[in-house]
Amino acid sequence: MTSRKVSDVMNQSYPQVPAEITLQQVVDSHILSSGQRSFVVARGDELVGLLTLHRIKEIRRADWPTTTVAKAMIPAAQVKRIEPDAGLWGALKEMDADGVSQLPVMADGHVVGMLTREGVIGFLRTMQELQS
Repeated sequence: MTSRKVSDVMNQSYPQVPAEITLQQVVDSHILSSGQRSFVVARGDELVGLLTLHRIKEIRRADWPTTTVAKAMIPAAQVKRIEPDAGLWGALKEMDADGVSQLPVMADGHVVGMLTREGVIGFLRTMQELQS
């Protein structure tokens, strides 16, 4: 795994939601139907923020129908991120140190993918199966 890069594992089809919709809409249309737990909030390919299930749960359920993604998301300036050519092992250690389960993958200021803990674990399982 030491020679693997983030780009080897990142998901290039990452879920996005607009900043203007409500948390209730995200839960009903995205989370419950797909099980997805994090979403890039972007305008085009520009990162605006990151919305996680954890952030949604911090908002009172009664307020979900009126709270927008923009109000609940982690703003872009505070979002941890990684570059596609970063080492996979270092990225996993960074995720552990920061206590995050996903990192937007950025190149030239644009989102190009999403690295998730689940994706890394799945990759490692596949690598192990192929070596058996």
